[in-house]
Amino acid sequence: MTNTTPRKTTNPRTATNLGKTIRPRKTTHKLRSGSKPTLPQLVKRADAAFSRYVRLRDAEYTGGQWVGQCISCQRKLVVIDRDGHWNPAVNAGHYISRGRKVLRWDDCNVNSQCAHCNAWQDKVKMLRDYRRNLCLKIGENAVSDLEAQAVMLHKPTRDELLEIITDAKAYVSFTLAHPTGLPSGTTGLVY
Repeated sequence: MTNTTPRKTTNPRTATNLGKTIRPRKTTHKLRSGSKPTLPQLVKRADAAFSRYVRLRDAEYTGGQWVGQCISCQRKLVVIDRDGHWNPAVNAGHYISRGRKVLRWDDCNVNSQCAHCNAWQDKVKMLRDYRRNLCLKIGENAVSDLEAQAVMLHKPTRDELLEIITDAKAYVSFTLAHPTGLPSGTTGLVY
């Protein structure tokens, strides 16, 4: 527990040693037991869980490691190495910007992408390549539907965010425990 009473400083090198009181620094925003996470905290958790889900969904287990492919440049990438470490050079890249909340956690809109294509490559070229390969993956009509949905407004609810977090974590846990495959008829998360 942090002491919240003002304290006097006795450091002779600081200007606050003249009897002035200073407030204690704010601590990190950790949740107190029994308190609910805020919506921004849930969004951050949903982003992290969904990112792991997408990177694992788009990877195959080969040679003791998970290997995926960048949706834009088609380069093969190690998603999880033999030691179980997630590769930070593999991102969950969005076709329609994640600022469009209606598509932020959409299965079709988010795919594995190398960090170079997601952040550093010329955006016009990257989006052209992303769209072409996304059309091959899910079809032209589905891509057109995504583009049409992008204009819709949506504010995620607490329950929706909790569901995304729970489902994504469950998928990742199950898939890592059963790398040979999912039960028949299971394809992933759908929102």
